[in-house]
Amino acid sequence: MIAAFAALAQMATTVLLAGVAGYGFIPPWVAFVVSASLWIPAVGFCMIMTGSSWRTAFLITTAAKKGLFDRDNNDTEENGPRCSAVVSLVRATALVVMKNPFVFWVTSVFSFVFVLSVVIAFAGVCWCTNPDSFTTWASRRTEAKFCLPEQVCHVYPLLGHDPSRLRIVGHVISLAGPPLEARVEACEVASAAGPCVAPSWSLTTAIVDHAHIEEDRRYLVHALATNLSGSTPYRFTVVFVLAQGVVTDGATTVRTVPGIESDEPVVLLGGGDYHSSGTGIAMLRAGLVEAPDAHVLYVGGDLSYANNLRTCYLRWDRFLHAMSTIVNADGFSLPLLTIPGNHESGGYLEAGSNREEYYFYAAYLPQYDLDWPEDRTITFHSHRIASHVGLVALDSGLMVPVSDQVEFLKGALISLRGFDPDVVSQPNASVVDSMRFVIPLYHNAVYGSTTRSRVSAVDEMKRRFLPLFDVHKIPLVLEFHEHTYKRTFAMNQGNIRTDGDGVVYLGDGALGVYSDSRELGHYDYIAREAAANYITILRVFANGTCHGSTIDAAGFGGRVYDEFVLRKRV
Repeated sequence: MIAAFAALAQMATTVLLAGVAGYGFIPPWVAFVVSASLWIPAVGFCMIMTGSSWRTAFLITTAAKKGLFDRDNNDTEENGPRCSAVVSLVRATALVVMKNPFVFWVTSVFSFVFVLSVVIAFAGVCWCTNPDSFTTWASRRTEAKFCLPEQVCHVYPLLGHDPSRLRIVGHVISLAGPPLEARVEACEVASAAGPCVAPSWSLTTAIVDHAHIEEDRRYLVHALATNLSGSTPYRFTVVFVLAQGVVTDGATTVRTVPGIESDEPVVLLGGGDYHSSGTGIAMLRAGLVEAPDAHVLYVGGDLSYANNLRTCYLRWDRFLHAMSTIVNADGFSLPLLTIPGNHESGGYLEAGSNREEYYFYAAYLPQYDLDWPEDRTITFHSHRIASHVGLVALDSGLMVPVSDQVEFLKGALISLRGFDPDVVSQPNASVVDSMRFVIPLYHNAVYGSTTRSRVSAVDEMKRRFLPLFDVHKIPLVLEFHEHTYKRTFAMNQGNIRTDGDGVVYLGDGALGVYSDSRELGHYDYIAREAAANYITILRVFANGTCHGSTIDAAGFGGRVYDEFVLRKRV
């Protein structure tokens, strides 16, 4: 009776531990270790209560002594005790278990419950960082959701290739299967909350796609808005026709960036390595207080820290919900520009292309130069803003190899600057006046600020990207990833240029994530560095100058930590 009670108690404890781990209260490995440590003495206790203890002890002790302490002439210091020790130990234990039916059945049930509990505890694991969180299929069933069935959620605008374009993305959960129809209605408005001031139209070039989330039936709509006017507010309403009815409860109101002929100063706001708790969103809002006239919000990779796990879709929901709530003082959303980080790909691609595996980033944030490319997993793209700003978003070898982007980068730099240095050595005055202030951005820092080890893709970026930046006289490059702030001196061909004729590399991604001063490398090429959270505000003027300010937002007080002025290079 006592042995049976002990067996039931151990099994109940194992199931309890599995449930606690399954709901995310403790890590699965803790449940595994505790349950395993209880399993061994529980079986031993059953042996004692059934009279098997002395025989077991004798056999196991004899086997251990023979195998672990007795040596023959074949033993050496190199090969150590004979492997037969383990065999003898297992044989002795198995003999006792097999000869006693009660112990045999208790051990079998223990083993089954233990294995089943481990499977339950580890089923559907999602492990995220910044902040650290652990969930399983069980805990996610009770977690608050941002997207509910038969409702539109996460409607957000993505920066287009030029001011006349915007991409609109909307999500819906449809338990009855794919939507029968999906469209986006667009209209011009005078204010964020006001009615349409002109006839609306439908964006018919929409794509409905399945998000491939096993735990809900998520569908997406991608729509491309074209022929938009610059610096003009529009409302985009997502409409899904489901089997249960029509849902239209999702919309975003956004002001387009200045038009292609505009000389209006362009204001860029953002950072990288976004902390998904309240820290990251508070920093972005603090930045909007300092730059209420911002035109674009950029996030330089490591957006959700979901590690490319399909089970971590709720972390993506958290990020997208936060981006949807970022509005300026007039209530307008900002067009969003993103690049992939290592936590979007789950690691480093290094070689070859397996972009189809990185579904969430490509499906949720479709940004590319072509209207509807055949390859919808492209993660590099360029953007024109006003008459004088160009942005080139690159993938630092995470989803697309660096080598696959070289020709794109060459073409984008020539197109945005209106000048090919391989054809003409020196541009004339009219070409110089029309040149854009071009800013490339990518995730992994080439000129890093910390002592962290560099992946091989960074070396390839140094060989392939940086010479193009030097040849095309790029003034500023944005880098991220290392969770610190840094601004380099002007760099040209790996050397510091005291005359300023070089590229300034600005980074390194600390939008709410933990920053450790002990990791700072204090390298010679660093002009300013700090282990601090920050947001960057860039104001680019038509005369070719860029006024940059870095807001130290650790306390969200908006203190200006660093300021600089750069000029267009010719």
